[in-house]
Parts: sequence; C-alpha cells; structure tokens
Amino acid sequence: NFDDKEKNNYLSKLIPLNLYGWSKHLFDKFIINQKKKPPQYVGLKFFNVYGPNEFHKSEMRSIVLKIFQKVSKNQTVKLFKSHNPLYRDGEQMRDFVYIKDVINIIGWFIDNKNINGIFNVGTGNPRSFHDLACSVFKNSNVKNKIKYIDTPKNLREQYQYFTKANIKKLRKTGYKKKFFSLEDGISDYIRNHLIVDLWLMIYEHNLNPVAVDFFSLKIYWYSLAYVFGFIFCNYYSKYLVKKKLLKLELSTIDDFITWLIVAV
Repeated sequence: NFDDKEKNNYLSKLIPLNLYGWSKHLFDKFIINQKKKPPQYVGLKFFNVYGPNEFHKSEMRSIVLKIFQKVSKNQTVKLFKSHNPLYRDGEQMRDFVYIKDVINIIGWFIDNKNINGIFNVGTGNPRSFHDLACSVFKNSNVKNKIKYIDTPKNLREQYQYFTKANIKKLRKTGYKKKFFSLEDGISDYIRNHLIVDLWLMIYEHNLNPVAVDFFSLKIYWYSLAYVFGFIFCNYYSKYLVKKKLLKLELSTIDDFITWLIVAV
C-alpha cells in the first residue's frame, strides 16, 4: 500500500487523510531531518491493530471488538457496501495485525539497539472485512448475521479499499517471527481475552472509560495516562541528564517531548 522509505522526497509526497495521520507524518519528517540523532530511533507505522485491552478506546477500538460486542448482544453486524466496481460488498481489504505481533516487534527493536529507522508494522497479508466478521461469528458460536449499508458520502472520497503493509524492510533488517493469521488472532483474542474481559468489565466492575464528563467535554482515563506519562518522561529524562547518565542537551529533550505530544 505504501513503503516505509526515509527519504525526504518520498515523505514529502505522502498526504495524510486526517490530523492523526499528519501528526505521525510530521514526527517522521522531524526525526529524519535531525542532524544529531539519539543512539536509537525507531518509527513504527502500525496498520489495523486489534487485540486485548482496548475497551477504553471508545470509537477508536478495533473493528474486531466492535463486531464482537454486536454479536454478543445478538445484533446484526453492519458493514459498508462497496462503491468501487473492483470490490464486492464487504470485500474491502485491510492489513489486520494482532497486538501480540506488534508487541513482539517492539520487543525485538528494544533488544536490537543498533537498528534505526521507520518501519511498517503489518502482516503483509490483507484480508476482507467479510472474512473478519465471519471469523468473529465462528469464534462466538453464532450464525452469520451481516447487513451491508451505504458508506457515508462524506467518507467516500477518502475511503480506502485496500491497504497492505510492505514489510520487506522489516524482514531484511532481521525480524523473522511468523505473524498470527487473521483466524488465529481473532480466535485467541475472543477465546482467551474478550469473553473474560466482557464479564469482568461489564458484569462485575461496570467500569466507565470516561474520567470527567463536563457538558460536552469528555476526558478519558487513557488520555490522563498520556499526560502523566509525558510529565514523568520530561522530568526523569532531565534528571538523568543532570546526573550525567544520559548524554543529551536539555533543549533536545524539550523538543522531543513537544514532538512526541504532537505525534500522539
């Protein structure tokens, strides 16, 4: 779908479709253009990640969780129709990658501190929304109940019908682990996590992901975690510099934290 090249002329051609994409794109360009780089820098471009511990993400949770929640309530699953003659309804494709694969990749980079750069994180094997929905139904022991609806007109122009991570660079760098297939990933997610998570969060604790709800302003617990994480990172990094345990300028830390906030 796109490469993970690091040349300025290539990055400049990329046009993100939303503010989130722009924040990631600007951070990639920022780090690549730094003359003095940190000992290790790794930018990871995640494709469609799904997996445990995403209840707090509200509308940003994965399509796997959204469909499972519908199925568990015996509701009809709605998928977008295709408005592209090259694709049938439900056959729009995404590179779905299981969170356990993502964690393995991050851990691998941590263990290989000599590797730097920007890398795609996906399986390199795109699958359809129909395949995904059928797998959720199968692992929930429920018959398929899918309805296709029109894609909202405001989304049609920028809607992507196909995404695929080019992971040749990741493989060439030395990452050898096999990825979960879509079926295996969904099976593990539902059978070993979602069924238990639903019982704990909905039936036992009834946790609310919103920390503060003031009129139309909602502040989520995970957003507060980001804030405290930035504060801790800022003060702890400067503490290490003052103790001469980290060889960086204080201004570099300030710049990094600023761009990290923009990226998130």
